[in-house]
Amino acid sequence: MDWFDLHAFITVARERSISKASQKLHVSQPTLTARLKKLEQEVEVSLLERNWNGIKLNEHGALFLLQAIKIKQEMNDSIAFLKKLNQVCREEDQVASSESSRERTKLKIGVSRPLSSSFLTPILQEINRSYPLLRYDVLSELSSCILDMVAVGEMDIGIVPFTEERPDLVQVPIYKDEMVLLGPKQDSEPIDRLLENRDGLMNKPFILYHARSHLRKLTDLILLKLWDGSMPRDIQEVNDLNVLLNMISSGMGYTILPASYVVHYRSEASAPFQMLKLGPLFPIRMIHLVYSNVYQNNRAIRDIADTISSPYKKMG
Repeated sequence: MDWFDLHAFITVARERSISKASQKLHVSQPTLTARLKKLEQEVEVSLLERNWNGIKLNEHGALFLLQAIKIKQEMNDSIAFLKKLNQVCREEDQVASSESSRERTKLKIGVSRPLSSSFLTPILQEINRSYPLLRYDVLSELSSCILDMVAVGEMDIGIVPFTEERPDLVQVPIYKDEMVLLGPKQDSEPIDRLLENRDGLMNKPFILYHARSHLRKLTDLILLKLWDGSMPRDIQEVNDLNVLLNMISSGMGYTILPASYVVHYRSEASAPFQMLKLGPLFPIRMIHLVYSNVYQNNRAIRDIADTISSPYKKMG
């Protein structure tokens, strides 16, 4: 799979026609068809349905299109950034060199999405209190991206729901992340009573992360355990934490999330929804702080790592 394959797939999805897409791409129809077949072979699923109306995406194709568009946009953003950086370097070489030197003194911290929206504030407050002169950059990204960037030295410290043993990383557990049942405050029945009456809860609408996410796999395990192998009858999917929480607080349904996603609500009274921890009988994940094993004997990095993890170690 290469850049052209992704671009060709997006173009075919947009034009809904091999002939129109081939004209846009300036390639022959047989060449475009061959590239699409090659792409489907590489991902090992069919992506397109062909009929007399033209081309349309099947279920796998629709999911892949979203990822392809994201990859293309990120690549375009990276190219634009590098071009801009190159221009600055040519025009102001001496200043750029000085700025680059200062940038390297910054600490680079990566926080897993969507953990960053709620979990990060106590950590940054602790850094500012303990190291008032320390400058840092924060990147919110997918866990896999953060782990790889930490491993190759492009990021100093990562905070992730870590589940993979990697010899190139030092892993420090900092927070036992229990799962929490959330429900609308508008519901007349308290959430703990609903959990006892599991049949009643099963008939409620549930709003969950999309089926391809790692969190959804954990959520499904919990739901299956709640109802002895059955799932709620009404499930809606989202891929954004803020959208999900807004839907719950607006009375649209129930959900199950890690406690870290709502840790900024100190109590149920301060939250716009009901909350109930499910407890240790249900799957729990551990949030880790990670840094490269190259820094294993670096006192400064280890001290900063201890400072970053301290707010949640105190909670645990």
